[in-house]
Amino acid sequence: MTCTAPEKTRYALPIVPVKVRGEGQSDYIHTFAMLDTGCNRTFCSMSLFETLGVSGETVAMDVDTIAQRGSIKVIKVSLEATGTVGKPKRRKLVQIHNVYAKENFIKLKDNVIVK
Repeated sequence: MTCTAPEKTRYALPIVPVKVRGEGQSDYIHTFAMLDTGCNRTFCSMSLFETLGVSGETVAMDVDTIAQRGSIKVIKVSLEATGTVGKPKRRKLVQIHNVYAKENFIKLKDNVIVK
């Protein structure tokens, strides 16, 4: 994905297909994950949160990104994810605690470039 910052700088981050579910759920949702090694938190869209039907705790969070600065309200949840490539039996399940569901999250599917 390529993002344009206010100072016209371009950034490219890898986006990968994943399957995700709420902690302890059995059904997965197919979606995309953006791998941002410069971020110290894990976010998901509010629409993914709602589709999964998970519940969580509403918390305030200070953010300082290329797109936003200030305090926002987010919902803290725990998710489980796995890859979609390779043999299903070899894929590892990753538990991700402290995932923050955020309004107005970027739509990764619209930003995927396929060679």
